[in-house]
Amino acid sequence: MKFHRKKPTFLIIIIFCIVIFLITLIFSYFKIRPVVSTVAKSKLDYLANKIVNESVEKHFKNVSYSDIVNIVFTETNTVSAVSINFSHLNTLKSKIMLDIANELENLKEADMKIPLGNFLGNEFFMGLGPKIPFKLVPYGTVYIDFRDQFTSMGINQTVHEIYLDVKTGISAIIPSINTNSYITTTVMVAHTVIVGDVPENYTGVNEIQGKVEDYILDVLP
Repeated sequence: MKFHRKKPTFLIIIIFCIVIFLITLIFSYFKIRPVVSTVAKSKLDYLANKIVNESVEKHFKNVSYSDIVNIVFTETNTVSAVSINFSHLNTLKSKIMLDIANELENLKEADMKIPLGNFLGNEFFMGLGPKIPFKLVPYGTVYIDFRDQFTSMGINQTVHEIYLDVKTGISAIIPSINTNSYITTTVMVAHTVIVGDVPENYTGVNEIQGKVEDYILDVLP
């Protein structure tokens, strides 16, 4: 009587599954991750800039340069001093920070879809195939701060500009991939042209640390 040895079918299936799993991991690392990172970064940049610009526009719509900067003139109508209204700036920063934080929280519902062809590394397949969904969520902190600068503009003219810098950290999360994006958005919120030399007596946004507080908000879900 002859005995036929059973083929190790189960073992072959296990080995096959392991090989497929490893190939998938390698493909994910070298193909999927770079594509997701690039598309997500572009999407997150757009969303962050849109949120920041809309918030700044809303709160600075009725704010003029003279509301946040006080220029003192001499009897001969020359500029003797320039000072910043720190209290007003702090109030504006607080309102803008809360607006941005609320909008970032809403990004938990934002989705991004990338066509399967984009992962094949060939321009011929770009935009083709079923779209794979990815979820965008807030990642870490929101940091906002004001800064200003003087720029010479011809003879006896100086441009004074005040900027708002907003740094946000957001991530695009899908299974096995976590793409982080730290975005800095700069918006000029006020400016004027000062005729004459910049006065030595100047209290600006950059000059006194601690007067204009830095706001940092954790927006992790």
